[in-house]
Amino acid sequence: EEEEEEELTIRTLMNRYTAHIRLAIDAHESHLGDSSSSSFSSSSSSFSSSSSPPRRLAAFIVEPLVQGAGGMKLMCPVYLSAVVAECRRRRIPVIFDEVFTGLYRLGGASAGALVGLDPDVSCLGKLMTGGAAPLAATLATERIFNAFKGDSKLQALLHGHSFTAYPMGCAAAAASIHFLGDPATNPHLEEKGGFMRPIWPADVVEKLSKSPAVAGVTALGTLLAVEMKVPELSHSNDKDGDTMRQKNKTSRGGGGYGSNAAVKVVEILKHQHKILARPLGHVAYVMVPPTSRRETAERLAIALEDAVERSQSEEGFGNVGEGPVV
Repeated sequence: EEEEEEELTIRTLMNRYTAHIRLAIDAHESHLGDSSSSSFSSSSSSFSSSSSPPRRLAAFIVEPLVQGAGGMKLMCPVYLSAVVAECRRRRIPVIFDEVFTGLYRLGGASAGALVGLDPDVSCLGKLMTGGAAPLAATLATERIFNAFKGDSKLQALLHGHSFTAYPMGCAAAAASIHFLGDPATNPHLEEKGGFMRPIWPADVVEKLSKSPAVAGVTALGTLLAVEMKVPELSHSNDKDGDTMRQKNKTSRGGGGYGSNAAVKVVEILKHQHKILARPLGHVAYVMVPPTSRRETAERLAIALEDAVERSQSEEGFGNVGEGPVV
């Protein structure tokens, strides 16, 4: 019965996401098809302001599941599935930027594999060589690849990475991919299924989530990220004019790159625990290689918990509630 309720919830959520996604795509394509906008004619190699056939979105590109540089934001898997399904229905190519999320960063060979989604194009890097050499790769389905095949370079996709297909990088990538994907060398990898077992200590993650200074915690694969609560700002008028004042209340999100809410956490990690990290606005995070010992992950998690607690006492946060665990 519980499984049936869960399936109904997911189906309902999927339908709601799909409705919003269709409206968004229709709105964008309607704007793209505005006859007043300029168009480019490939036959005459010149721009024209005349009316043209209806335009479509060229592709959907996303960092799947976790948007790294965007602040380690966790994406709802149902939303991602709904977007991909709608793109498939409209024949819009799906591109997964897995430079950060790929190759067991999030616990699977790819983020797409974690949710059972196959993109048309996938971009890889970083863990592909384990940092031993710079290398990037772009994978594509045969349908996409064949679209750029031909006798003339005018049909080709004239793009390449700065570091692609050179022997040293390829050798490093072959060794790294084998190393990460073999349970004999990756102790966290399950024999069946190809997914990693949880690496972060659940009790520490739970403690982090209950900190009054924390809005949310993401513990997925090799990533442990803490979203700090950000003090709300309010406008007030005084003799000097309109100014911003800090409220005693805090809120989740809204910090962005301009926030310094995680700076003190990172400073404490550095000076008290000799751990180098960097803040992403109001998010502090640590990562380990997929093959790291569990003791290493536990040490980092405990240090992060301590840094959050110390920053809380110094900043003077009150008991404003608990953040969810992911």
